[in-house]
Amino acid sequence: MSRRKTPDQHDHAPLSSAIGEFWSTHQVMARSGSNRDRLGELIEAHELLHVTTADDQRLFPAFQFDGKTVNPRLLPLLRAMLPSQDGWSVTLQLMQPMPELGGKTPLDVVERGSDSDRKKLLKILSA
Repeated sequence: MSRRKTPDQHDHAPLSSAIGEFWSTHQVMARSGSNRDRLGELIEAHELLHVTTADDQRLFPAFQFDGKTVNPRLLPLLRAMLPSQDGWSVTLQLMQPMPELGGKTPLDVVERGSDSDRKKLLKILSA
């Protein structure tokens, strides 16, 4: 049976529906085997994407992880984008289809694109 929403239903978590799962600090530490200090180092080095909620919770988009670590193909983008943008902006931009990429999202290119596609993407997002 389809779980399609009817017009009277409301998505109570539209960002989670669009972006996917977010992990807490404790979940990231448990999955990666890292401690808080190591997570802080990765954040400071712009190698770990996080967002801060209205109630000051730090959450990590699960899409960035490849097993226990951040997808290495995503790291150049994070290093280029995070110094000048907040985590929410980067998260949303990675999920937004781009005409320059033939309608693909940056995350699609990171996950399934060629090396030349990823270089093109880095150039676009670094501009």
